[in-house]
Amino acid sequence: MASRPGWFGPDQYTNLANPSAHYRTTGPEVLRQTVGRVTHFVASLGTCGTVTGTGTYLKQHKPELQLVAACPVEGHDIPGVRSKTQAKVTAHFRPELYDELVEITNQEAYEMCLRLNQEASIIAGPSSGLNLVAALKAVPDEPGNCAVVIFCDDIWKYTNSCAKHLPELFGSREPQIPAALKSLEKIMEAAKIGPDSLKGEEVREYLAEANPVVVDVRPAEQFEGGLRATGARSLPLPGIMDEALAEEYDGSLPRDKETPLLLYCNRGIASLTAMMMLKSMGYSHVKHVVDGMFEWWRLSLPTENSGMPLPMAQNDVEKSTVQKLSLIHISEPTRLLSISYAVFCLKKKKKKHLYIK
Repeated sequence: MASRPGWFGPDQYTNLANPSAHYRTTGPEVLRQTVGRVTHFVASLGTCGTVTGTGTYLKQHKPELQLVAACPVEGHDIPGVRSKTQAKVTAHFRPELYDELVEITNQEAYEMCLRLNQEASIIAGPSSGLNLVAALKAVPDEPGNCAVVIFCDDIWKYTNSCAKHLPELFGSREPQIPAALKSLEKIMEAAKIGPDSLKGEEVREYLAEANPVVVDVRPAEQFEGGLRATGARSLPLPGIMDEALAEEYDGSLPRDKETPLLLYCNRGIASLTAMMMLKSMGYSHVKHVVDGMFEWWRLSLPTENSGMPLPMAQNDVEKSTVQKLSLIHISEPTRLLSISYAVFCLKKKKKKHLYIK
């Protein structure tokens, strides 16, 4: 959309107006309201605009000030904040500026969120709990210390997350699912185990035999800022489902509806929906990768954006995959993975000789 005449894409992850706004407003406000006594400033890694913009201003006026960046552990489930690895996608992440990076677990953040609401009557969300735990860990309880801690948001938008991590507050209630939605769920379940949902060696074989167009249906920022399949085209799911956005992504899909397509997303949910939509639009040879980018990486298929993280892990299998990726030096293994995939394709086509420089 931002490429259209008269349109503008703010892009909070790269736009310098983000940290600049905090440099011009939040920083002076902190200094003014503490009458210059502030010794520590604590904020979380999200877009990093707050911690970097405010921190830059405060350190210019008080070089001895301690700037503490709070972040969740890898594989976290705290909305709105980023781990150290995830923060690399934003241009405002400045680890050299921060005096300390404090990692906080899900349990620590949600338990503090609960205490803030129940004991202090502050309706803060889990990211605020994360920041306060980081402050308690990083700021010594000594006379003269004055810490300013950012509470990012209230709790009302995060009811589902709190219900997941604080189940004792909500009890166990059977969700009321409309009949139409139950029918749709049955259709989706049938599609999940159908022949067009590929996993493991089925993905390799389809790539080698059909030479499909690979389509990434994740949001554009995840396609640009994360690990992705080599040569994939970006076509976010809304671009398939919303006719008003179709023009923006014109060209991402081949005109010939007989062209083989292979869809993937983070973990096979959006790609399943996209596959069903494209079939309804007349594309007859559409398949998708069941476990998405995690499966693609586990199969050692070639990737682009080396060094960028996998999607946020949500279960033990995904966490194990993320941990394995973090142990690997990207550049040489990526070359070797690409070579191994080329060898596999040539074997399928019964080529006898392969020369690699």
